[in-house]
Amino acid sequence: MGFSVSASAAIIFISFLMAAATVYNAWDNVYAQIKDAESFENNLQLSWVHSRVEIVSITSDGTDVTVDYINNGTTLSARYLNIFRDGVYSSTLDWDYFLPGEINGIIHSSVSDGSHVFEYVFDNGCVLRFNFTKSGTSVTLNNQQWYCPTEVS
Repeated sequence: MGFSVSASAAIIFISFLMAAATVYNAWDNVYAQIKDAESFENNLQLSWVHSRVEIVSITSDGTDVTVDYINNGTTLSARYLNIFRDGVYSSTLDWDYFLPGEINGIIHSSVSDGSHVFEYVFDNGCVLRFNFTKSGTSVTLNNQQWYCPTEVS
C-alpha cells in the first residue's frame, strides 16, 4: 500500500467526521427549537386556563362609549389587542401587560344607537365578547362571554 491509499483513507475519515459534526449540529438545533415550541405551547395553555377578563362598566356621553374591564386572571400580554366592532376590525391597541386586578378603559368613538357586538381579542387568542344596547347616553350590557381557543387533537 502506497501513500495514495493512506491519503484516501484519511480524506474519507475526515469527511465522515465533518459530516457527522454537521448532522449533530443540525439535530441539536432542531431539538432545541422543538423544546422551545413545547414550552411556548405549555405556557400558552396555562394562560388560557388561568385568564379571565370581565366588563366592569359601560358608559356613554352620547356619541362615545367607554368600556371599563378588569383582569380577574393572570398577567396577560396585551400586545396587539385587536378590537372588532360589530364583526368589523376596528383597531389595535399596543400595551405591554395587563396585570391581575387592573382595570382598563377603552373609549370607542361614534357609536350609533342600537344593539352592538364588540370583541377584544388578546395576544394569547382569548376573546372578550360582549353585546350591549345604546340609546342616547343610556347603555345596557346584554351579555358578555370570555372564551379561549381549545386544542384540536
